[in-house]
Amino acid sequence: MNNANRIVRWRLVGAAATLLFGSVAQAQILSIDMDPLTAGIQNTLTATVGQNINVDILLQAGGTGISSYGVSVQFDNTELGYLGDVELLPAGFQFNFSPGSGGLVKNVAPGVDEVKTFEAATLANGPVNGLPFVIGTINFNVVGVADDGLADVTPGFFVAGVDGMFDNNGAALAPVINPGYVIPEPTTVSGVVLLLGFAGFRVCRRICAAA
Repeated sequence: MNNANRIVRWRLVGAAATLLFGSVAQAQILSIDMDPLTAGIQNTLTATVGQNINVDILLQAGGTGISSYGVSVQFDNTELGYLGDVELLPAGFQFNFSPGSGGLVKNVAPGVDEVKTFEAATLANGPVNGLPFVIGTINFNVVGVADDGLADVTPGFFVAGVDGMFDNNGAALAPVINPGYVIPEPTTVSGVVLLLGFAGFRVCRRICAAA
């Protein structure tokens, strides 16, 4: 690791505790796009079991910019199976700490797996007040669908001593986080509604006949 890498790594490590427990937000936004093929950011995706999907991890810089970041992603392994990922070097950043991919996946809680870490930095000033940019993509297989209202893919600072984010003034950032969701296919939802409606109709027929 060269000296430049050591300097930026030290900055990330030194502020890890502050980032994990919160700091002043600078209007940076960390999002999951569940459907990269559609323009804009879709935080939900209608999916079928067995379907392969790609989700993008995006950052949007605020007024003080982003000079370095380390972001991990947690996901619901009862609904999604990890197939692989790609880490990018977005415009405005000079190097990745570990080029290639996050690629380190572990189980961190019942039903929760974690992909770590997507990271990049610059020794100059990073992006300021721009459009969202992609820092990485994860490929999943949909193994289950449940409209339970719980986030299925969540980016954040989950790895102590590694994850974090700094602005162009060297201040630690705690961005707004928008997670992603997988919801059942419409035909599944409609089928359940129709089934319940038919069951209700049969009950009504029996009660009415008895009366």
